[in-house]
Amino acid sequence: MKNKVDQLVRITSTAGYISHGLIYLLIGGFAIAAGLTTSDEKDSAGVLLFIVEQPFGKVLLCVLILGLICFVVWRMTQAFLNTEDEKWPMRVAYFVIGVTFLGITFLAIKALSGSAESSDDSAESWSSLILSFPLGRWLLGVVFVVVLGIGAYQAYCGIAKTFADQLDLSSYSKKVRSLILWTCTVGYMTRSILILLIAAYLFRAVWFLDPDEAQGIGGALDTIHDQAFGRWLISAVGLGLMAYSVYAFVRSGHGNIGMPSEDNSSENNG
Repeated sequence: MKNKVDQLVRITSTAGYISHGLIYLLIGGFAIAAGLTTSDEKDSAGVLLFIVEQPFGKVLLCVLILGLICFVVWRMTQAFLNTEDEKWPMRVAYFVIGVTFLGITFLAIKALSGSAESSDDSAESWSSLILSFPLGRWLLGVVFVVVLGIGAYQAYCGIAKTFADQLDLSSYSKKVRSLILWTCTVGYMTRSILILLIAAYLFRAVWFLDPDEAQGIGGALDTIHDQAFGRWLISAVGLGLMAYSVYAFVRSGHGNIGMPSEDNSSENNG
């Protein structure tokens, strides 16, 4: 029975990571295009609309939606079933990432009709909804702390290369392994910068009680683009996001994925 569960988990996670990587690959490409041209399309909504406008675009987008659903299911499985045998802060992070990509999945479904809300508008809508609740400011503050923690942890993983434990690169030569790990490190650090920028915007939304201050990945990229030498910086960030897609693709095919064994669970919980 456990072998069947492991196989289902692996298939789901593989499809999810491929879609995950494709999203970052295209966002990275759009960011580079924004640095080299006058293109304004930088976020997930722009990626989804770009796909649907291609030949057989709706078919491709349906396949991507299926993959995104798999990624959401995988993250929720990690959060609730603890497939990685993690402590609760990481499981909360998995849950938040799952909810984020659930939102991207809904954007993809809307893009099938030729319209998709930008990541910035989506962030503002969610922030406005949270602030409308009793103790909404505190709830949004909790979201800020979680996003900040995810960004900081991404940076730590990039610096310490802890992600290497999730990859099985034994079939590659030492030079290729070093290149893959270096590329993944660049990707992790780039992604952490964007997440920390999003956290900074969330802090402003909490501090000023203004949901319009919240921004998504598009707003984070715009901030980079508006700096001195912004065109070069955003192009570099685009390359970094494409580097992160390499991690996702490698993880899909060479990841250490599966339900934790009872022995490992008892050791870690003991």
